[in-house]
Amino acid sequence: MKDDYTTKKQIIDGMTELHLQNAALKESESADKYRVLVENIKDVIYELDSQGVVLYISPAVRDMLGFDSAEIIGKNLTALAHEDDLSRLEEWFSELREGRESPSEYRVRDKSGQLRWAQTRVRPVMEDGQFRGARGILIDVTEQKHAEERLRKSEEKYRSVFQNSIMGISQTLRDGRLIAVNSAYAKMYGYANAEEMMTEVPSAWQLYANPEEREDVLRILTEKGVMEPREINVIRRDGTQFTVLAGTREIRDSEGNPLYYQVEQIDITERKQAEDALRKSEHKYHLIVDNMADVITVMDMNLRFTYVSPSIMRMRGYTPEEAMAQPLEQVMTPESLQIIVKALEEELALEAGGTADPDRIRIVELKEYRKDGSTVWSEDHLSFMRDAAKKAVSIISVSHDITERKEAEHKVKKQTDAMEAAIDGIAILNKDQEYTYLNHAHVRIYGYENVMELIGKSWRTLYDADEI
Repeated sequence: MKDDYTTKKQIIDGMTELHLQNAALKESESADKYRVLVENIKDVIYELDSQGVVLYISPAVRDMLGFDSAEIIGKNLTALAHEDDLSRLEEWFSELREGRESPSEYRVRDKSGQLRWAQTRVRPVMEDGQFRGARGILIDVTEQKHAEERLRKSEEKYRSVFQNSIMGISQTLRDGRLIAVNSAYAKMYGYANAEEMMTEVPSAWQLYANPEEREDVLRILTEKGVMEPREINVIRRDGTQFTVLAGTREIRDSEGNPLYYQVEQIDITERKQAEDALRKSEHKYHLIVDNMADVITVMDMNLRFTYVSPSIMRMRGYTPEEAMAQPLEQVMTPESLQIIVKALEEELALEAGGTADPDRIRIVELKEYRKDGSTVWSEDHLSFMRDAAKKAVSIISVSHDITERKEAEHKVKKQTDAMEAAIDGIAILNKDQEYTYLNHAHVRIYGYENVMELIGKSWRTLYDADEI
């Protein structure tokens, strides 16, 4: 830009010298060539009288502002300026009257009314120590000003992000010297503010708790120029250690020369503590689950197993891995499979209608196959796990082995069926000699139709008092 101005200044100087020559030279071949040069230059060349009235302005003004030269000649140059810049132009023109060259930037309106930024470089014309006017060049710097404004806003945004980020950010030279830290970074390390930390910490490398970690980070940055986020143990101002998740990258200038490292850190001490507590809790939970007699399973909404507890070995003889690989039709009888499918369909219908109860537990009895080919009965408590949108995403089942109970019920039923089929009357009484069971044959013997007419009554009610 400096060389560009030098060239344009030479044009202005040349034009000034030309005007100081004899007027007859304007008709000469040299003047014609110079006029062609002036009128074809991209930037606008102009001449003012002592009051700032335009005496001459090159045709380039049409490309810049949309005006023909004739529309501007005879008017004061300030007529084009934005009203908020008039005072600045008056100061600029006052300096010209005193014979001082003074570049200036101001806003002008083009023929359509749109604002543009113009930069002018001008030389006063002095005769016998008196100001007679000025000759200068007008340059359209609108795009440059817009670029500067975008850069300014970008820098302001970056400063705002840097200072207000909840993430700790620092900028460090290769030797470890801190050149900038934000408030979050300083407070993370126990300092009141950024200034205090930068004053008290001569090198960022001393913040590392382990020299091995520091050397490893430096090696990665030297080789790659960037370090992906990793956990690092660091030291607070009071000497206590904590853990941060830190990512670092090398910042270079436009020519690729290294400037500084930018470090972004998050204090994950609480998260690490929570993870440790969770691991201990999970270990305790798994001990409980692994030693439960009941079987815990989780299925997705396609009825595929995603988890089976180790107690499946005791109930069905399969390992958890074997059980998870089985389709549901290989796990249970067709009748039991239909019970599961029906429960799922009912739940989805309730969900679609917006009436699903997230706390509901369905209790079903299922007959399942053991690895040795035998069967086992289970009482399953089914519940549905839901996402944030309250949509069912999996089915959790807690299964209790009820095979012995079912076998006992079956024996009772067989005995009951046998007694019901008997032609002789059979009755069972409690210690108070009250009927707890009678078969239909017994009831009919005494002329009753309904068993319930006698249940709970004493056998004595069937006889006359003098017969007892």
